[in-house]
Amino acid sequence: MKVSWRDLEVYDDQAARLDHDERVTVLTAWRMTHRLPHGYAFGPIDAPHEIPDGYGPRHPVEVDWRGFPDRTDAGKRRDVDPGRDF
Repeated sequence: MKVSWRDLEVYDDQAARLDHDERVTVLTAWRMTHRLPHGYAFGPIDAPHEIPDGYGPRHPVEVDWRGFPDRTDAGKRRDVDPGRDF
């Protein structure tokens, strides 16, 4: 079972939880590159596909991206097609 992107907690290097816009920006980068940008980390999600000895899903394909705001087109926001995956 996939975890919803809405349930992913993302923190900066000061252990501060990100606001919605910054979280979407970081998740977009992770979705495109399969790596979190330097200085960011997932919080625990308590799921079977969580990284061993770490937090968050191992790969973007383990995430349900339905409803994720797409910012891949020069920063323009538009809803992602639920069937679309990068």
